[in-house]
Amino acid sequence: MSLLYGGGLPVSQEQVWATLTSPVASSMIAPPVLGVGLPLPPSAAGSASPPTLAGLRLADSAHPQEGLVVPAPPQHLQSYMVEGLASVRGVQACAYAASTREKMERALQNFSLWLRQWGGGRQLMDCTPEQVLVYMEQHWTSAHRGRNSTGRPSPSAILSELSFLSTQFDLLGRRGVYDPQTGAGNPCLSSDVTIYRRGYQRQSGNAGYQERSAVPLTLAKYRRLVVYLYISAGAADGLARLVLLRDLLCFMYMWLTTTRGHDCGRLSLGDFRDPRDVGRPYGGFPLALLQPWEAYPAGFHLVVSQLGTKTYQGRRAPPVRLAPVEEMGFCFVRTLAQYLGFCRRGGWPVQGYLFRPLEPNQSGFSERPLGSAALSARLRLHLQGAGLYEGETCHSFRRGALQHARSVGVPTAGLLELGQMRSLGTLQRYLDPSRHLTSGSVSK
Repeated sequence: MSLLYGGGLPVSQEQVWATLTSPVASSMIAPPVLGVGLPLPPSAAGSASPPTLAGLRLADSAHPQEGLVVPAPPQHLQSYMVEGLASVRGVQACAYAASTREKMERALQNFSLWLRQWGGGRQLMDCTPEQVLVYMEQHWTSAHRGRNSTGRPSPSAILSELSFLSTQFDLLGRRGVYDPQTGAGNPCLSSDVTIYRRGYQRQSGNAGYQERSAVPLTLAKYRRLVVYLYISAGAADGLARLVLLRDLLCFMYMWLTTTRGHDCGRLSLGDFRDPRDVGRPYGGFPLALLQPWEAYPAGFHLVVSQLGTKTYQGRRAPPVRLAPVEEMGFCFVRTLAQYLGFCRRGGWPVQGYLFRPLEPNQSGFSERPLGSAALSARLRLHLQGAGLYEGETCHSFRRGALQHARSVGVPTAGLLELGQMRSLGTLQRYLDPSRHLTSGSVSK
């Protein structure tokens, strides 16, 4: 199937990716006090105890051998620290995914607002575990209705919200296990909170609740989805065609590599590596646009080693090999070449992120990664359009591809490698063919 370039058609609204940062308490950083606690020479200390390397380094830093250090004026010190803390917050913002940062911020803001009304004068820095628990039981569970038969949020949702609050209290300086005698410590780290979580989980189970996994996508449904999108892209023009090709490539990539939706949306050209040396970036872009009767050279393939996935944060994931296949409509390499070529011709060349969301005015691509929520919405839209939707999400590709690989004889070691997993227990949950069928449960 070949595609032709043309004019534009309207595209459905997509979700905008947001970035928020976490606050940093000023008490977390303090300027050094020179001359305090420095080791004294043996003659002055009155002791012959040998000096330590740490002591010598500290002495060297406080008494440089050359030059004169003049303390900064207070007004300069203040502005210097404010500027430095702003930079620190920017770095700390990268410690969490944007969606996680947003949830953490919202959790603290909502609890702070509740304290103003129901906290009895207590605030974030002196609230107790009892107030956290009353907030969760009386307010949060009512404001966040679940999709299960009880109507209450799932146990994992309770755990996540308490985890967000706990992290925020830690950043505010309330660290460690809560001490009821002194009121010090993290109010989320208390035996009462732990007992509440366990009781909530048991109570939910007694009511018939059980979490289940995403609906696995079957090979047959994947192939029908690919055909539907390829035909749709061939009938579209301009930006509408590019969006359809983008979605098609995302779905192909998630099926072939079992990549999560969040990681797929963050894939960039820099994640394509030299097949002969994965330590170097791939230098073969732009890919050649072959005619339908032409074939790629024997042995040609692409290698992806993504930087900063959920499993491999701060480093590159193990390399994944993507080779051309004979069925042109199911060939990731050919479709990628078409997509990159059309993006260049349309004036939206791919230079960083491979899969980008649209601008709010739908006039072009925004140079941001495609969020997993937006990608799931696009998947649901296309499955519904093809008459195939049965509750699938982006995670359905991961479950479905792993279950299909097992069905064709891939051994356990190969399945762990395909899913880039370390835990056999985690793999078994993905391979469970009925985990998504539990009555009275919700998708996870």
